[in-house]
Amino acid sequence: MTWGNDLTPGLQQLHPKLETALSKKYNILFKKSLVNYYFDFPKLEHDLKNIRKEVFDKDDRIIIHSSDFLYYIQGFDISIYVYNLIKCLKYVDIPGYNVIFICHQNIEKEVEKACKLLDYDTIDFKHTLCFLLHWNPEKVSISNLNQSDITHKFSCLLALERPHRNQTKDFIINNNLLDQTIYSFTKSQGFYVSSIKGESNEYQDKKLDAIETNKTSWHTNFVSEIDYLTTYNQYDTVNELYNYGFENKKNMRHNLIDTVPNTPSTRYQYSVLQNAFLDIVSESTVMFPQAYITEKTFRPINNMRPFVVFGCKGHLKQLKILGFKTFSEWWDESYDSIENPYTRMETVERLILKLNEYTIKELKEMIVDMTNVLEHNKLTYNNLHKNFLEELNV
Repeated sequence: MTWGNDLTPGLQQLHPKLETALSKKYNILFKKSLVNYYFDFPKLEHDLKNIRKEVFDKDDRIIIHSSDFLYYIQGFDISIYVYNLIKCLKYVDIPGYNVIFICHQNIEKEVEKACKLLDYDTIDFKHTLCFLLHWNPEKVSISNLNQSDITHKFSCLLALERPHRNQTKDFIINNNLLDQTIYSFTKSQGFYVSSIKGESNEYQDKKLDAIETNKTSWHTNFVSEIDYLTTYNQYDTVNELYNYGFENKKNMRHNLIDTVPNTPSTRYQYSVLQNAFLDIVSESTVMFPQAYITEKTFRPINNMRPFVVFGCKGHLKQLKILGFKTFSEWWDESYDSIENPYTRMETVERLILKLNEYTIKELKEMIVDMTNVLEHNKLTYNNLHKNFLEELNV
């Protein structure tokens, strides 16, 4: 069995230790990232048919893994990709016993609900933080507090363009915070449509054309990304985000940033963050029904810095469940419980403006006061990495 790259390294590769453990324990018939099929579930159906056996051995396993987005259609609390995966497994008649689905936390009930809804066997669902699934945090070194290095109040590293990140960028620019922020803003085609239409795969293009012209109906009736794009725009809060944040459409990078801040060497620990007091984390999404915690949140933790988060409801709550501490002793974190994503973001923005009223000297004093929390979080991160194979029961 070859554990090769399917697409780009990172999201499509499992952690080497996890790969080794699974290979020792099971006879792996198939291992793929679900990302490969996000826009092409008939191809997953085809691939599974090619490896299907009349009778599976007890140690045979089909492994599907993903830490990427799991998009949702309005009024349907099962992600379209989880739904399509279970529907595909059932149609191809793969026994649930022989399936391992590895994904990020907080979707256990969703997977169970999809299996029940589609009358499919229970599958072996293993969950962990997405950064543990794919990247190797062992390369992260321990940072000291280094409060004397603080020259700016904020850091904010925005990579792939998304509506909530455009809003964040405009907030920083329009409130004259650039001089106080170490920033990286990246202009892209536009995430939601280009993530589908930007693909060059011929099959994918045909699928997109067929869906748009309503000339196809696969026997499995997969929910399509076009359904997602259509309904996504129907959310009032998302319409607000779409109309907000397109004023400053250009690449911008602070002169302290001399490399791309989202490579294997900078994804988890980027030393330039130590030149700022607070990291403004803009997570991958603000819209999911559950917290979606990625390396963006752990980067300030590994740099011994406090943070505020533009993320989903319950993001800080989930961090606390994992054993981390946050910063309610120093500022109001009630934004974490706000349902409406637009209102939640505005509340974080007001918090940032309040923190901007402090001087650099005052912020240095504040971060020294946070030392115990920052050290605790770094230790918690290291322990999560150390113990994650045990947590996955492999």
